[in-house]
Amino acid sequence: MRKWWPLLVVSVVAALVFLWRLGSWSLGDWDEAIYAQMSKEMLQTGDWITIHWNFRPNFEKPPLMIWATAVLFQCFGVSEFWARAVSAFSGVGLVAVSYLIGTRIYDWRVGLGAAAILLSAEQFVKASRFGTMDVFLSLWVYPAIYCYLVLKDKGERWWYAVWISAAMAIMTKGAGVIAPATIGLSLLLEGRVGAAVRSKHFIGGIVVAAVIALFWHVVVYLRHGQAFLDSYLGYHVFTRFTEPIRGGTRGPVWYAEVLRSLFFPWTYVALFAVLLAIKENFPKRTNSIILLAVIVVVIGLYGAAKTKFRWYVIPACPSLAILTASLVVKAIEDRKALAYGGLLVAAALVIVNAPAKLALLFGLVLLGVCLFGWARRRPLDRALAISIGCYLLFAGMVTTRRAFLERGMAPGARLATAAATHDPADHEPILVYLKNVFPSVLYYSGRPTDELKSREDLNQAMDRYGTKRRIILPRSELGDLQSQFSVEVVTEADDLVYANIADKRRGGS
Repeated sequence: MRKWWPLLVVSVVAALVFLWRLGSWSLGDWDEAIYAQMSKEMLQTGDWITIHWNFRPNFEKPPLMIWATAVLFQCFGVSEFWARAVSAFSGVGLVAVSYLIGTRIYDWRVGLGAAAILLSAEQFVKASRFGTMDVFLSLWVYPAIYCYLVLKDKGERWWYAVWISAAMAIMTKGAGVIAPATIGLSLLLEGRVGAAVRSKHFIGGIVVAAVIALFWHVVVYLRHGQAFLDSYLGYHVFTRFTEPIRGGTRGPVWYAEVLRSLFFPWTYVALFAVLLAIKENFPKRTNSIILLAVIVVVIGLYGAAKTKFRWYVIPACPSLAILTASLVVKAIEDRKALAYGGLLVAAALVIVNAPAKLALLFGLVLLGVCLFGWARRRPLDRALAISIGCYLLFAGMVTTRRAFLERGMAPGARLATAAATHDPADHEPILVYLKNVFPSVLYYSGRPTDELKSREDLNQAMDRYGTKRRIILPRSELGDLQSQFSVEVVTEADDLVYANIADKRRGGS
């Protein structure tokens, strides 16, 4: 128990953080509502091979998270909580495995520190409480890393665990290639490629992983042919990498700004921690080199891609947390170490960029430490390092509280609920004449949904259907539409309305 109780503690704390009131607000657009709807339609169609969305085949992502959420829906019912549960439980598991990796590479203090940093990092907490794939993806990447570290001591049979975990990452998301790429880069940096490829367990693990990862892809290709390849590889891999999709044009260093704002206040300490880890690993190699490898792969892969979103950097967060915790521990141990200087400089950068109240708090902490040292006539170095670490943890917790703000039911979700069908045979579509709420309307209404981006789209939809239709639109659009359409408002929510609409040119009323 003395060995395992810290792991139990960090897991329980993580569960409280990630699961508390998890289902108390409506699903968000886009991805969260999309993945939940895919899981719903998997149950409705009974097709566990072809993923469907908006009642049509969808080849955007591999199925592992959709399968997991669909199983939870089938066992416990469809709800916001269970739509997010896979991500939340993955966050718990990722905190736990980060503790294990930090403990194996360094010691239990670094493991606990890494867990505390993750639980006080806004980006990571938000992602774990949001039903998307990136934390679930990371959950498979880091067990592969942990097993890679274990096999050095426990034997090469652990290669099977490494590659099976990597295969599960690939079955979660196309970016699952992060896992094998990280292992490959680590082998290259450590000069162990030759020894690895001569191992029958290394080759055997790759074969098992290939079977796991390829089976679904082959079955779907045999069922859908070129349409699957064009969408899955052509659009969602090649096009996303070479062209910006829904993300705008962002430069290769954009993720540095993302980490600066959403990994605050640990970003500045992490910068010095990475530099220190580079110094420690070149020319000599240590086990921490695999943490540098995953950071290089994640930032390099997504930095080179034209499509960029904030949550893409999530797989780098545990590595940054472990390295950051190691720097803080080293600074506490020895004021002459480079880590101590790095911590002091990083703390200064945090103060400069912190809100005024947090900066004032640090000033009070520093004053208290100085007075304590003067009164007790003791050196201040260790007390100062501990105080900085505690202050950074508190500052992180203050910023992370934004992940728990009560949001309730979004207006579009409330109107979609009013338009919902409870008859599986009722597939009358609903029109959505506004931006950014399309997927959640589909999820909450259970109806096929047409997203209309312009008046021309609305005219084409009415020409296509030719009869009265259900529609959700901004209240501000009613005046302009009434010259051509008959609009009967059913209910309202904030600045949105749910109505029946008919084209007067067709005699609608």
